[in-house]
Amino acid sequence: MDQTSKFLAKLQTALVMPIIYPLITGKGSRLAKKFISKRMNSQDENADYRKKFMELMGIGSGIDFSFISKESMKNQFCSDLYTKVGQQIQVPHTTIHVFYSKKMGEKYRKRYEKYFKQPDIIEFDLRHEELLLDASRWVKEVCKAYQIV
Repeated sequence: MDQTSKFLAKLQTALVMPIIYPLITGKGSRLAKKFISKRMNSQDENADYRKKFMELMGIGSGIDFSFISKESMKNQFCSDLYTKVGQQIQVPHTTIHVFYSKKMGEKYRKRYEKYFKQPDIIEFDLRHEELLLDASRWVKEVCKAYQIV
């Protein structure tokens, strides 16, 4: 739901692609691979989170993503940034459940309130997408949101 102008989307894409493409596909310059490897192997307070997030993205999973073309990834990344989303979206008889990670900042909560009319915002004291890194907890929270449990 991050949105920007087409110009800024293309600029962001140009800056990010040299890092993301080699990371996902294993293709790319030795310099990019060296940087990524160094970052993945660094030991700091975010090391475990970073490794789990990379696993979630399929990196280090043994899955071969080399079939993804650079052009396809570029188009997907860029178009996601400039494709407009409606505001105050509401579907009759439907509740929009939002898992909101408070450590991302209040601006993200406001964004959900902008795009969805009366969303069910479920707050977690977590970082961006951190809940996804704990599969069993994720399943429990989804079931709770949908009153399946």
